[in-house]
Amino acid sequence: MITFKPTTDVDLVRDTLMSPNNLPWQFEDGFNREGLRCMKALPAGFTYVAAYCDSAYVGIFLVINKEPHVECHLALLPLAYGMSSLILYAFVEWIWANTDSELIQAPVVEDNRLAGMMAEKSGFKKAARRPHAWLKDGINHDLIVYEIVKPIIG
Repeated sequence: MITFKPTTDVDLVRDTLMSPNNLPWQFEDGFNREGLRCMKALPAGFTYVAAYCDSAYVGIFLVINKEPHVECHLALLPLAYGMSSLILYAFVEWIWANTDSELIQAPVVEDNRLAGMMAEKSGFKKAARRPHAWLKDGINHDLIVYEIVKPIIG
């Protein structure tokens, strides 16, 4: 069973983002990694949601409220590999049940094909391209914005 729980656990968030499996993908050039290592409190304005599979911690979602939609980012641990699309799909359902948002956006660096495929497999559609929005290793990359709209029931 996949479950989610909002968290304010700085160590959990930091350790997940600093994981060698996540670190290369999480931050663009100029990001203060040392600041993340020394972080004592989570930044204001973000909601962090821990993901669990059968009670085992598998990763963290970052939710940014950008009225009228939310923007989501995720960092999964190797334990989640092979289940990432299911976890993302379940998280979308969690967003619909726990927020007023009717639209979720998820920006993905264009060369992160695995993340793009995961988004599409979970029901997201390509909605926009932000040219040269991500600087990594001295190279500008486009961000592809994926979106999913809350289904109308009734």
